Amino acid sequence: MKTPNLLIALLAAMLMASCGLPEDHVRITGEYTNISDAEFYIYDETGETGIFDTLQIRDGRFTYERPIESPCVLTLLFPNFTELRLVAEPGKEITVKGEASQLMKTDIGGTETNEALTRFRLENGSHPASDQLLAAAEFIRSHASSLAAQAIFMQYFAKAEQFDARTLELIKAMRRAQPANSVLTAYERRMSHVAAMSPGATLPPFTAVDIDGDTVRSSDYGRRPLIVLFWASWSSDSRGYAAALRRCRRAYGKNFDAMTISFDYSVPAARRRAESDSIPKPIVCDGEAFGSPLARTLGMRYVPGLLLVDKNRKIVARDLPSEELYNALGDLLAR
Repeated sequence: MKTPNLLIALLAAMLMASCGLPEDHVRITGEYTNISDAEFYIYDETGETGIFDTLQIRDGRFTYERPIESPCVLTLLFPNFTELRLVAEPGKEITVKGEASQLMKTDIGGTETNEALTRFRLENGSHPASDQLLAAAEFIRSHASSLAAQAIFMQYFAKAEQFDARTLELIKAMRRAQPANSVLTAYERRMSHVAAMSPGATLPPFTAVDIDGDTVRSSDYGRRPLIVLFWASWSSDSRGYAAALRRCRRAYGKNFDAMTISFDYSVPAARRRAESDSIPKPIVCDGEAFGSPLARTLGMRYVPGLLLVDKNRKIVARDLPSEELYNALGDLLAR
């Protein structure tokens, strides 16, 4: 009596398979051992596509499908804040297989580009950081026309403390090979903004609206030192900076100003985290995350990050470790 049910199930599976994947969609199917139920994020950290979704793992498996207009690099962010990058392409299916305790050894395949990224990660992940950088630079040069090069650049160079000659050379190599890639153009533009916002530069004019609807202007500051904090609810390291900011406020009172910029796509999520972590106002969150115009104006490199500005609106330090903020502000106030 079970045979008809089995036949129906097989026919249904064949029908689903015959439908295939729409040409303007990407599908990601994943399987992880030693994990039952969990959730993690998939997002476009460049902000170009606005992709920021939650993936649900059920019984060790997940499936994700969405429309995309063109190939792009997406980041998987796991509960322990491990990051893995993959290249999503319209009409392509990506496979993800791994073990929960060894996420960096995850096998991401299904396309040649993602298989190349997996090989690089598995071959170089255990090497010293300096050797990984050399290998990453060589990979970018030899794959300059591929989005795999952009993915490696994002992992190893886009968040560097400083953009050196090698970083600029790699960007130019990719731009020559991918002249229509707007993300690479944006990276080059962002590098120029970051260079313009180095210590010694003057805080540029800006106007923004905070989460309470009030206008925030650069002209509001200039009487006291200022801390500009870049943070997000999904960034665990942001909590350390929030704690450092609270410590500064307890010790130095109202002798300095602070404004914070959330890189959340969800204003309610930013508001909830701000309340739970006692992040001071004004808090700017325009919902554009990494695509925020204010982020470009202030030369934001990564989250979390910060600018330390003196009372003359001169930038004296940027992106200090959270544990150094207290003493750096104290030294500035003592001048």
